[in-house]
Amino acid sequence: MKIPILGIEIFGSESETDIDPICGMEVVKSNPPGGASRHEGQTYIFCGYSCKEQFDADPRRHARAAAK
Repeated sequence: MKIPILGIEIFGSESETDIDPICGMEVVKSNPPGGASRHEGQTYIFCGYSCKEQFDADPRRHARAAAK
């Protein structure tokens, strides 16, 4: 499905999004603005680089919080 927003076509559906484990924002998996990190075989995506930095500083803590 194409969704035009401000002249940009975003491809996807709810199944192609995930939640940033730091701030709780919904992020498109195929193009996360803050990048991604892996921890214990799981990929986490981020809305911005500051959320990724927080996660990378203590991934175990944030991964546990995201799992709850």
